[in-house]
Amino acid sequence: MSASDQARVTVSVAAPPEIGRVLNWQPPSRLRFEWRLSNFAPGEHTEVEVLFEADGAGTGVTVTHSGWNAIRPDHPARHGEASAIILRRLGLWWGGQLSVYRLHAAKRVGPPR
Repeated sequence: MSASDQARVTVSVAAPPEIGRVLNWQPPSRLRFEWRLSNFAPGEHTEVEVLFEADGAGTGVTVTHSGWNAIRPDHPARHGEASAIILRRLGLWWGGQLSVYRLHAAKRVGPPR
């Protein structure tokens, strides 16, 4: 692209969009929050519950992401996919997120003794 073909796009955002609100926080066992994408309409949201349970020398973490049945089938967040497919993809995404957190925690704590 030559200098004459270039264009500049400037986006100004007064405040970042709200992507959720904490609904319940019960340390050390439970966190529940609303979760929404920036393109959700007012009132559209899903809900995430994270449970922490002692598991041997570590902590088991269970994530449940619910409420997708309230998001219309043609919503862009579904990427045109059937519910079963988008829910599988979300499950894989959450699994990836938890793997990153697990690896980060392992670096901070170090190997078991």
